[in-house]
Amino acid sequence: MIDYFRVVAAFFVIAIHTAPFSSIEPRLDAVLTYGLCRIAVPFFLMTTGYFVLGPYWRSGFSDSEKYRRFLKKIVLLYGGAILLYAPFVWYAKKYPKTILDILKMLLFDGAFYHLWYFPALLLGSILVVGLLRHLSERQTFVITGILYLIGLFGDSYYGVVEKLPTVNTIYQGIFYISSYTRNGIFYAPVFLLMGACLWQRKIKQSTGEGCIVALLVMLLESDITYRLELQRHSSMYLALPVVMYFLYPLLLKGTKKARKELRSGTSFLYIIHPIAIILVRGAAKALGLTSLWVDHSLIHYGMVCLVSIVLMVYELYLIKLIILYKRRRAYVSKRPGMD
Repeated sequence: MIDYFRVVAAFFVIAIHTAPFSSIEPRLDAVLTYGLCRIAVPFFLMTTGYFVLGPYWRSGFSDSEKYRRFLKKIVLLYGGAILLYAPFVWYAKKYPKTILDILKMLLFDGAFYHLWYFPALLLGSILVVGLLRHLSERQTFVITGILYLIGLFGDSYYGVVEKLPTVNTIYQGIFYISSYTRNGIFYAPVFLLMGACLWQRKIKQSTGEGCIVALLVMLLESDITYRLELQRHSSMYLALPVVMYFLYPLLLKGTKKARKELRSGTSFLYIIHPIAIILVRGAAKALGLTSLWVDHSLIHYGMVCLVSIVLMVYELYLIKLIILYKRRRAYVSKRPGMD
């Protein structure tokens, strides 16, 4: 189930960046898109915690080679994504102008609005591993939980601290370094740790009833914070870790694995979907279909998903061709009489 839920989570992320109900009923977006769909990123983080940090922790941090390969892979993905979106950043004139801006972009905000995930994953992983090396599991949970709570009041509950001058000054200092508290310090660590703990203890028991109740509480929380205008952003909720505590073990119950192409394809889907948004908007303008393909938010979401899937399939097909070509070259070079 984990591999197949990656696809669902990827489409949840696309929904977050297209607001599919905005032209129908904005409150639906507040509850569903910025409530329900917020489980997507914690799911990806817990998956890394479960399959990468968990085994590394269980080995007594002895299998460092696998962990280094993981960090290298994420750095390469992040670097490739930065290069991919560099022309769009340059065209929009949103490139960093100072050293602080560059560091802020690379370490926290990302080079494009969705690329914040990669530095968050890197920083969060390094932080969790560092804490677990020197502290107990309980102490690590306390620290990551406190960090999450601090981030929470810079996110969905910012309206509470905004009215407290001293506390607000502290948060303004945080926002000077990172545009959001949804980053690798305050947001990612607790979910990475939760995933690692599931592997460490092999806890796979959960109840669907508990998951439903926690999810309903989170949807109510997203609606209340939206209506009370407390939200500076809407990535972090008190109930979100509880939802993931119940949801992830349920997803682990499925034993059937998807093909490797599906797993790599969802990563590509995450990286490429903003380009799909740009293509849909550009095509709509050129064809005079803006009122249908863009202004109608639900159709816009459907078109972006469709174009994203086409781009993903093209990328997987291209990779397959490259692999076949390399194999053929290797086979031909090994044939006798070819020297």
